[in-house]
Amino acid sequence: MNDIIVRPKNKAQKQALKEVLKKMEIEFEDLQEEKYDPVFLDDVNKAKKEADEGKYTVIDIDNLWR
Repeated sequence: MNDIIVRPKNKAQKQALKEVLKKMEIEFEDLQEEKYDPVFLDDVNKAKKEADEGKYTVIDIDNLWR
């Protein structure tokens, strides 16, 4: 059987859909989509922490491509 993707606009719609699917005994998965990969977020947070600690290099724009 084919899958159907439903995108509720708010929590109330999501809850109502879940209740209807349960009543109809339709199997479903509640997927919590992450906007970003957790590994990527860890790298960004590490870089921010290093920058806050002064661990960065400033490159003069005139010397950027030399």
